[in-house]
Amino acid sequence: MDAADPLRGFRRLLAGIAAVAVAWWTGTVLLAFLVNTAGPMGNAALLAAIVAVVGTVLVAGAVLVGMTAVARRSIGAGVGCAVAVVVAAWVLAPMVVDRHQSFVDPPDRTATCSGWEFDHYPPGTSDASELMYCVGVEHAVDG
Repeated sequence: MDAADPLRGFRRLLAGIAAVAVAWWTGTVLLAFLVNTAGPMGNAALLAAIVAVVGTVLVAGAVLVGMTAVARRSIGAGVGCAVAVVVAAWVLAPMVVDRHQSFVDPPDRTATCSGWEFDHYPPGTSDASELMYCVGVEHAVDG
């Protein structure tokens, strides 16, 4: 019965699109947060990269399975969930909201974040730009 389903390919496409969007978002967030001297893994860049890749694959696989189940129940719900996932990944993509050179006080902020902020400093460097990432909605500071 499943092989004769004319919408099977469309359901798989919806699940694939959602899984790719989640993989992109999860990968960018995990790499920026974990491969980071100021992050929880410190200078263990290789281990942090491995954890980020494994985490990304696990989350994308879970979304693929979940979206397949949702699209199997209802095409409308599948389309709605896929659109919501893609929009959320786009809007909540990590953005740099503050940048300053190390050993120098940060300048006046140019943006604030409604969401999660974390500092990023590349591992294995002694003097690089320190970044502040925003995972959420960025707002420009008037001034």
